[in-house]
Amino acid sequence: MENGNKQQVTLPENEKNIAKNQKDASFKLHVPEVRNIKQSNLIFRENEKNELPFLIIRKACKYATIEYDFIATYYQLKEEPREKVQKIFEEMIEVSLPHKPSRPVVWSTGKIFGVSKKCELDICRDYAALVKNIVFNKKNWEFSKSGRYKKQQMKEISRQC
Repeated sequence: MENGNKQQVTLPENEKNIAKNQKDASFKLHVPEVRNIKQSNLIFRENEKNELPFLIIRKACKYATIEYDFIATYYQLKEEPREKVQKIFEEMIEVSLPHKPSRPVVWSTGKIFGVSKKCELDICRDYAALVKNIVFNKKNWEFSKSGRYKKQQMKEISRQC
């Protein structure tokens, strides 16, 4: 859909509550929105207990970023899904900056951690649903020797000393 010079991804009404192509009907598209580190830590600890990746929209006034993090799990994103998230973040840049930016645009996608560039909150909300479908799909995960695995190894080493 066009909105002035900007294009936005808008999910159909029937897909706003249930992820597309998910067998589990309880898999909601809602991505938590946080304003401070306390809120962020609560979500991180809850996901860590459930061995799930961390995914939030970090709000700052009318702007926000999308962040994902696998550090609390034994997994990371496979290369192809990571590239899909990267394309989503690139599209967010195109949608939020219709002209060529005069300064560098900072964002990052990795197998363990990723953060989008800062854009309007509504754009983040639209794209966060797409990122969640990738990040929470276990078929997109591979075992990682960093994060939780590394933390567990360090505990075992310290017990032996």
